[in-house]
Amino acid sequence: MEDKSTRTQCIDQLSKAGFKLNKKAFSDDAIYSRFYSETLPLKDMTDETTVREGVENLLQKAQDRFILAEKVFKEVFGTSQK
Repeated sequence: MEDKSTRTQCIDQLSKAGFKLNKKAFSDDAIYSRFYSETLPLKDMTDETTVREGVENLLQKAQDRFILAEKVFKEVFGTSQK
């Protein structure tokens, strides 16, 4: 994000909302910051059913966090932007 003040505001609000961010996210020279990460080990990446179930599991886990992130972004950027 090129606008450092907006990026900093996003990071601050995400942190206040409970997202875990590393120290680099708060530095002025940071360009982007990962605010959510989830992994799931899969035993067989060639099995379509296993992969599909894994992806569905990850999306289910992330759903609540995405809703919270959306709320933060609406607060930072306003609800009138599309």
